[in-house]
Amino acid sequence: MDSFGSRKSIHSKGKFVGRITTAPLRARVGTHGSVGAAVGPGWLSGPRFDRHFIGTTAAIAILSGLIVAAKPGLFLPVLFLDLWLLGYHHVVSTYTRLCFDADSLRRRGWMIYALLPAVCATVTILVVAFGVGLLATIYLYWQWFHYTRQSYGIAQAYRRAAVADGAAVVENERRGAHERLDHLIFYLVPLWGILHRAHQAQEIFLGLPVWHPPVPGIAVDIAAVCAVAGLSCRTARVLLHSARRRNHRRARRAAGRRNLSGPRPPRGESIQTD
Repeated sequence: MDSFGSRKSIHSKGKFVGRITTAPLRARVGTHGSVGAAVGPGWLSGPRFDRHFIGTTAAIAILSGLIVAAKPGLFLPVLFLDLWLLGYHHVVSTYTRLCFDADSLRRRGWMIYALLPAVCATVTILVVAFGVGLLATIYLYWQWFHYTRQSYGIAQAYRRAAVADGAAVVENERRGAHERLDHLIFYLVPLWGILHRAHQAQEIFLGLPVWHPPVPGIAVDIAAVCAVAGLSCRTARVLLHSARRRNHRRARRAAGRRNLSGPRPPRGESIQTD
């Protein structure tokens, strides 16, 4: 059944692959794939928001890094703005969603009454037993993992938003090798970054002592070559796919114009009318 708001069972090669809910996609792209007033496939909220979400956010991050690299003395002001404009409310919103909704508080109250005290007690024990350096080290590498997984989740959300129907799920299942390669390329870039940081072995992070595992320079170079090669291959594949899609659209438009213009007389003849 493919009615509005139904669920689809997806099969590939006779095997059950999974089930998807079509209601959100139907609400986004319409029952016949038309955009209308809703957002089209490939967008999470709409072209304007998504372009700012991707482009503006990346531009701010890159600009902040360039400013600090050019003038290290501005690190603390940039960090202050980052924490107050992008960081603290992100954490606070977790508890406002829990505490301001009775149903959420009833179902996830353990996150406030049990998890939060347990985390505070664990952090205190680690600092007392091993020093603040262990806490800073865990924070550094956990943040790397957190941001990497967060970025991967956003990328997957856009990939799913581009799915117009269940057929794409089967197509993705068939091209599993390409999917695994994309995942590998995605993680190679942040892996290169964290290996480079560990190889530098800087002793201070955010004003706190930090520890790093020993990483030889050759490991950083190998990660760099693999990341650049992977990104180059991925970019070339995307550009080739885009070129093929443009050519396909042009061919369809040309075919449509020929059909609208009707049959043409053979060369050297003319159509006579009364």
